[in-house]
Amino acid sequence: MPGPTNTLLIEGSFEELAEELAQYIDGIKKSQGEEASLESEITSLSEQGQKDEVLKKIVTASAILNAAPEKGKNAVGLVEASIDADNFNVQNS
Repeated sequence: MPGPTNTLLIEGSFEELAEELAQYIDGIKKSQGEEASLESEITSLSEQGQKDEVLKKIVTASAILNAAPEKGKNAVGLVEASIDADNFNVQNS
């Protein structure tokens, strides 16, 4: 008999998930007194169909998640659910 598994199902389009995560990251930034503009940047890039740029912005901004309360770190699942690691390569420029 297999043991219990922890499964998290996240539904929504790529754009919805990216905007939700951007809102969460902006909320953390605001709570620390930092400028929060990720959501507007993500929305603009999504409207232009630039998924790779959206992911680059999210990955770059995600370092702030280390300062998030432990309970809130479940939002990281949004990133994991929306990134196909085999098809996305961030190149240093």
